[in-house]
Amino acid sequence: MVWTAITSDGKSDLVFVEEGVKIDSSLYLEDILTKSLLSWTRNHFTGQSFVFQQDGAPAHKSKAEQGWLQRELAEFISSSEWPPYSPDLNPLDYAI
Repeated sequence: MVWTAITSDGKSDLVFVEEGVKIDSSLYLEDILTKSLLSWTRNHFTGQSFVFQQDGAPAHKSKAEQGWLQRELAEFISSSEWPPYSPDLNPLDYAI
């Protein structure tokens, strides 16, 4: 599996997860959000605001993960506010 974040002017580094590894909320929090997303957003958005949005993967909906986002990011769309499945809102499902 590959994870990345995209913006209107670029993307984060790719994060590769070994084949067969199940991405649960603890792996997602530790290896992706804490180690990759947080440092990238702090460097990329210095002095700027942004809104973080995810897809509906189970690891993105845990209480621990949603709490972390609330503490660490100024703006994010919580899982309770996501619209029903919409391909238009998930561009990474189709191309990077």
